[in-house]
Amino acid sequence: MKLSIVAFAVALSLAVSAVSCQPSDNVIKCVTCTQRTAIQCRVTGHTEKETCDFPLKGGGFCQQMRTKNHYRCRRTECATWTTINARNSEDNQEACKHRHKHISTFQNEHVMYEFL
Repeated sequence: MKLSIVAFAVALSLAVSAVSCQPSDNVIKCVTCTQRTAIQCRVTGHTEKETCDFPLKGGGFCQQMRTKNHYRCRRTECATWTTINARNSEDNQEACKHRHKHISTFQNEHVMYEFL
């Protein structure tokens, strides 16, 4: 195979990556390994807003729509995806105030990502 074809394939795969991860200044504690190694990522193909799903007293879950942030643990032995409700700010006022953090639903999907 010609080198130019390989270079084109690599460039194309990087251009269409489904996930991009932000620099290490936005790191949280991983939900699985509890180490402060989960870096924030933008995941293409998953909606930015989903239901809160915080467990409510007396049963049931909060059904308010919330902006979600996705994180991936950088430890290769863990690599868990974590989803957390985005913090409310002056620019982002949402109906509920829950800081619900859980293992992501796309945990077992093949997701391409890159570190910025």
